[in-house]
Amino acid sequence: MTVASVLRDLYHHEHDMARDLLHVSDVHKAEHEVHQAARDLAELSRGHLAAIAEEARRLGADLDPDPPVEPGLVERLRDKGAELAGLHPASGLALLHDLRRVHTRAAEISVEWEMLDRTAEAAGDEDLLAAVRRCHPETLRQRSWAAAHIRQDAPRILLT
Repeated sequence: MTVASVLRDLYHHEHDMARDLLHVSDVHKAEHEVHQAARDLAELSRGHLAAIAEEARRLGADLDPDPPVEPGLVERLRDKGAELAGLHPASGLALLHDLRRVHTRAAEISVEWEMLDRTAEAAGDEDLLAAVRRCHPETLRQRSWAAAHIRQDAPRILLT
């Protein structure tokens, strides 16, 4: 595994995070705070994609700094599958499921940022270190947001 391969993995995970957050925003519009915050948090991931692409370029990997992240066919099929399984998009259970996916993905991304942080520090790569230290706290914010909503919403949803 090389730094470039970790950056490629991180890039794909950040892209998925942006899509997941836009999905949460679109499907749970009735939850106004969730809708707006998820959209704002998706923008953080879009910024991360640009930073990752820049660092990857320095290391010889070619990644699009501004890929499309709007939900596509896969996300629409996932929504339909959830609906068929009884998780209607507007239901509380669907919200908890979506928040859990965001939290889990953010945890995975955080580990990758941590790997890059330690590696950049050991290699003395100030550019990579600056990108990591700018983006990783925002990933922690995404994870914290999802966790807070899970803690707040789970009792209300699961006890009704």
